[in-house]
Amino acid sequence: MNELALRYDLRITQCLNGYRVNYLEEIDGKTQVMEVVFEEPETEDGGKEAMKKVSWFVSEYFGVFYSKNSKTNLVHEIIEADA
Repeated sequence: MNELALRYDLRITQCLNGYRVNYLEEIDGKTQVMEVVFEEPETEDGGKEAMKKVSWFVSEYFGVFYSKNSKTNLVHEIIEADA
């Protein structure tokens, strides 16, 4: 196994219409740079929706998952502020 692929490493880049996430993954014994794109929906909260998806991806990448059996969980959500 390639030592480079053992690292948990990712890069998040903000683009005009969302985010790009690059990360390392070992495929067939070779370390490759993978990319996932999270586009902002064309809505009022599109930027927040895209960031929510990035947040979920990052937590899953680092092994932080929601568990119904856990007393505490990390929750990614958008809430409305009280006016």
